[in-house]
Amino acid sequence: MSNTPIQEIAINLLINTEITKADIESKFLETGFGIRLIEKERTRFDRREKFCENGLSWVLENQELGWGAKGFDEFCNKHRWDISTDSTMACFRSNFVEFIYFDIAY
Repeated sequence: MSNTPIQEIAINLLINTEITKADIESKFLETGFGIRLIEKERTRFDRREKFCENGLSWVLENQELGWGAKGFDEFCNKHRWDISTDSTMACFRSNFVEFIYFDIAY
């Protein structure tokens, strides 16, 4: 099943732009695009593979997410977000030791 246009917008926004924690707290995605992120879990570990056990796959697959550290660009992936290919779940690496998982509602 293919994604709807709003789901494609969600993938593009989270993967190809610099959405910040402040954007989430200000409800920027919800008011501007109708994309609501509902916090599901916070953890110290990247557990995206845990959700793959339930048939979920991720746009960035096995790539390590960056944590926004200045001066480490050559070591860190620029992407701090990943989103499931079906656009139902997102993962945000807020800092070196915190991953926040969200369910996505449209």
